[in-house]
Amino acid sequence: PFNAESPVTVALKQISEEPVKPIDLEPNMSVRLNDIILKAMAKNTIERYQSATELLDDIFAAINGPSEIIKRKTDGNTQVLPIIGLRDEDAASISDVKEPEVIVSRKAQRVGKKLSDIENEKKEKNVNKDDNQKKKKIIKIAIIGAIAFVVVVIGILVGNLISTMKNKNQSTLKINTAPNLVGQNYEEVKSTYEELGLNILVSKYAESSEVQSGYIISQSIKEGETLKSNKIEVVVSKGEKTVTMIDVVGKDYTVAKYELESIGIKPEFEFEENEKVEKNLIISQEVVKGTAVVVGASVKIKVSSGDGIVRVVVPSVVGEKEASAKATLEKINLKVKITYSNDTTKADGVVLTQSVKENSEIEEKSEIVLTVNRLEKTKSVEIDLNSLVTDTEKESVVVKVTAQVEGVTNTIHSSSHVKTENGFESFSVDVNGFTSANLNIYVDGELKEQKTISF
Repeated sequence: PFNAESPVTVALKQISEEPVKPIDLEPNMSVRLNDIILKAMAKNTIERYQSATELLDDIFAAINGPSEIIKRKTDGNTQVLPIIGLRDEDAASISDVKEPEVIVSRKAQRVGKKLSDIENEKKEKNVNKDDNQKKKKIIKIAIIGAIAFVVVVIGILVGNLISTMKNKNQSTLKINTAPNLVGQNYEEVKSTYEELGLNILVSKYAESSEVQSGYIISQSIKEGETLKSNKIEVVVSKGEKTVTMIDVVGKDYTVAKYELESIGIKPEFEFEENEKVEKNLIISQEVVKGTAVVVGASVKIKVSSGDGIVRVVVPSVVGEKEASAKATLEKINLKVKITYSNDTTKADGVVLTQSVKENSEIEEKSEIVLTVNRLEKTKSVEIDLNSLVTDTEKESVVVKVTAQVEGVTNTIHSSSHVKTENGFESFSVDVNGFTSANLNIYVDGELKEQKTISF
């Protein structure tokens, strides 16, 4: 029962290790026979069979069917064997060897007998002793023969016991070939085939995405193969592999996507408007935290798309010409309001400032105010007074000129003009403005002409 690289190691194993159970090497062996062999191999001699009769009793008991071998108790006492060659009390004392004729034994000395008398008695005893030795020899031969007979009988009985057990197992089988068990419910299969003498045993339980829990994935003996024993081992499914759902509510959907995919869950994001939850944050999840989810399964996750108001990012238009800046902002659905300011250090007509900072997010159709640089221009306008005075008899007139610029009206000329030999002379006035100005010319308080001046 023990194997090792050296005899010393084998000896150590024989002293310290328990042997492998025979039934582990030969599964078809009965439990009773297994117990008999182990008892015969017990390390403590007191625990072994004390006689061939004890061994035979257990063998017959095993054949006749008791469920367990009755362990015989020993009293644990050690038998004291007689010491062979112990000196006979009738033998002569060592101190008496010098004078044979008067040598007497220690016993003779005690009872007062002579050596000759003792020798006669010894002769009679020797005759009886020889007879006894012959009888013992005959008995010894008989015992050896009996032991040999018992050994042969035990061998035959053990062989018959093994054969009986095997035949018993085979005889209970009502089928000869392995059935197809794959894909069937284990409990149902086990119950059905036990009635046919076939034991269906589970070797292990395994996860499976194809075979539902409790059903057989594979079997140790293929369908149609001849059955050599009364058992088949099967692998039973314990269902699909699952993971525990985590909580992603309130997280950014990109973070949630990473966390869910890392544990084997496929998120299905659904975006919807929500005034209370910031854009791109998780509103809710279909499966609550702690729930078992099959690996690879999809879970619906709702994500906020914001409050539904469209927002735009404001670009910078500072430094651009007024018309260009206005077109840029109106293109992204913003309302543009223009105001003007005078900065002689900047070019005329360019945007000096904007009311909303660059890269700010504002709602569509919001108003943005641009301040445009406007440098004042001066233009000289000639007024033909003769064409304006229709009364030829007048020798002098009072002329007033007003200019309206950006909604503000100012008088830019007011004086009397005297008629000369050639009539009233023409004169010029300087008009200041940005893009245009409206001129009103009055003669003696009467409006005579209106002009629009462009710069």
